[in-house]
Amino acid sequence: MNARNLCIFNSDGVFGNDRYRVALSVEPLEVEQWLKSLKGQEGLANATLDRTRRVMSLVYKHGQRHGLIPRNQESNPMRFVRCKTTSEYEAMILTPEQAYEVLLNLREPERTLTLLAAGTGLRISECLGLQWQDVSFAEAVIQVRRTWTCGQVGWPKSKASKGPVPLHPLLAEFMFRWKRKTPYSQPGDWVFPSLKLKGRQPRVGNMLVENYLRPAAVKVGVLLSHRDDEGTLVDDDPRRFGFHNLRHSLASFLVRIRTDPKTVQTLLRHSDVKLTLQLLYPQCERGSHGCGGGNADRNFQPRRRQKRTESGLGGQDAIPLTALEYGGQGGS
Repeated sequence: MNARNLCIFNSDGVFGNDRYRVALSVEPLEVEQWLKSLKGQEGLANATLDRTRRVMSLVYKHGQRHGLIPRNQESNPMRFVRCKTTSEYEAMILTPEQAYEVLLNLREPERTLTLLAAGTGLRISECLGLQWQDVSFAEAVIQVRRTWTCGQVGWPKSKASKGPVPLHPLLAEFMFRWKRKTPYSQPGDWVFPSLKLKGRQPRVGNMLVENYLRPAAVKVGVLLSHRDDEGTLVDDDPRRFGFHNLRHSLASFLVRIRTDPKTVQTLLRHSDVKLTLQLLYPQCERGSHGCGGGNADRNFQPRRRQKRTESGLGGQDAIPLTALEYGGQGGS
């Protein structure tokens, strides 16, 4: 096959009006213009656009590997395509006080699930992927061995994500209570099973957000809302909000109490400390927009553990749990 005539399928007219386009004739600026149009028309995030560029680059590399196009840099235009890799999404950060109020407006087992996410920084897929055999009350540790997302069991995001997670005594108490209450408490049972499916599968993350977490956040004023003609609160906040905001909130708390980045990396189980730095310091440099509002300096202070309330929570100092357990070790 003549490399000069090797074509790519141009189904959507991305690179001109021809149905097929010679692969070696595609210019980097054409690809950049196409990616920009995807961002504007489809609303795709920078990270998604960068993945698209990398997939296209792999296609060219595959052609080079099999000798379909020359094995030089100039034959792969994707190497010269500029594409932002950082997300423009700014996560909503909750103060410990706000997280505590949200918890008070949840029932079991949603309260324990939210406490787990807020106090450890576990991703919701990791929380839902837990089985009772992964929770050691004796050793006060949680092992992350699998995830649950889109109805499928998966592997943790990275090797670092498989790291052990400290089990705070207060969280352990809540999880132990739930284990005694749930009908599915055997080692191989899901910690947060679907009762409708008789424990065969875990709960669904987006439904938990829609039916429980967001309504609780609306009720306490974390999310914007209005009352309808019947006086019912209606969620009309356009911002993204879910369990991952609790992970970001934990990260911001740790930075507020001057925890060193390496400790934060360990707690969040990031594979690279650079990711931790990119996540944390831009948030806190933005002041009130990044770390819970203008009162963040006052609010984000470790306090002594208070007496347990009727709800079982030890006051506002209990959130986030991991932050209070380790926050003082990392900074001055």
